[in-house]
Amino acid sequence: MGVLAYLGPLVLIPFVMSKEDPFVKFHIKQGVVLAVIGIALWVLSRMFFYSFGPLLDILQLGVLILSIIGIINVV
Repeated sequence: MGVLAYLGPLVLIPFVMSKEDPFVKFHIKQGVVLAVIGIALWVLSRMFFYSFGPLLDILQLGVLILSIIGIINVV
């Protein structure tokens, strides 16, 4: 369940199934934050593609790397 917390919209599955477990709850919170940041960066990249495109791409890569680190820590 902890791994699903870092896979974007799949964070809903652990939230519904095992939100009482403190270990999973911790990773759900982190996964939700990363998902919200990822969605916000996606929206910003669509709005300001030409002016801030490369910077937003680097930030999206950072969110991806943090998600991978989270998955590694869960496992």
